[in-house]
Amino acid sequence: MISLIILNFKGGIMRLISSLLVAGILTVSTAVVSKPLYMFITHASVGAASSVFWQAVKNGMEDACELYEADCQMVYLQSEDGNIGEEIANFNAAIAAGADGIATTIYDDITWDDPVDDALAQGINVISFNIDDENTPNNRQAYIGQSLRVAGYDLMVDLNKRFLPQEGPMHILIGVNAPGQVWSEMRTSGEEDWIKEFAAANPDRDITYEKLDVGYAEDVMNRASAYILANPQTNVYVSSGLWGPDLAIALEENGYNKGDVIIGGFDVVPSVVECLKSGWCHATVDQQPYLQGYLPVVQFFLRDKYGLGDWSVNTGALMLHKEDMAALEEYSKAGVR
Repeated sequence: MISLIILNFKGGIMRLISSLLVAGILTVSTAVVSKPLYMFITHASVGAASSVFWQAVKNGMEDACELYEADCQMVYLQSEDGNIGEEIANFNAAIAAGADGIATTIYDDITWDDPVDDALAQGINVISFNIDDENTPNNRQAYIGQSLRVAGYDLMVDLNKRFLPQEGPMHILIGVNAPGQVWSEMRTSGEEDWIKEFAAANPDRDITYEKLDVGYAEDVMNRASAYILANPQTNVYVSSGLWGPDLAIALEENGYNKGDVIIGGFDVVPSVVECLKSGWCHATVDQQPYLQGYLPVVQFFLRDKYGLGDWSVNTGALMLHKEDMAALEEYSKAGVR
């Protein structure tokens, strides 16, 4: 503040005028508001980070973080998919970094219990996404992702309504893409649950199944097709992942026709879209990975700003078929479906 003094000696009277120089030197205090830090700790390796699926998760996270003005990081494993020790180390590093919210994949019964409690004790919100421990849940506040076992069961229900033979024998190959990993085991367990129930309810029909470690991509092409060629009674193939199109290629190369083997699986990536459009694949369960990146940020923000409670979301209950592809194809190519 500056005072301007003007002396005017008119008629022996001194007038003192004091005023503020509005255009002068002003002192302005500007508070710098830091953005909240939300960290996503995943079981995926850097090699998987470029996949269509994980790019959709990352796109969802980034869009939400831009909208809610947050700093966000997605942390991948440097070694291999599913390295629990490395992921726990990343989780603890997020605590040390002072994250305001941590979204993490959880795929072990007890390993995350203490780290989650440590984060909560320090006032850090914790949400699981993509994979959750459905059997012995820990204190994480919510789960944003697919209900894995239910999704496998619902896939079989959907296939039966639309495509499975309604009479005669049925032999089903269940392809386990990643034995020992929660996401794969839970989905195929749901598929197996339905088959057992259906067989018991239809004792007059010859309904059998077998589970096989089929791996990913080219392994699916080789292992699953070799099994079907050796067991020609197989007329249904379901799996825990998105590699049904690889089997379809192998079947076509070996003289099979569309519909000889009903194929069902998961996710909406370009290869699955093309397989459904061609008629070789029949149904897929969309777990909507974009939402798995987007919704945790929304929940973190609303909890921090308004103190709202926790809410879990089953993002993966959408069944899709050939007729749905025209509307979804562009979204899949854009990396959001």
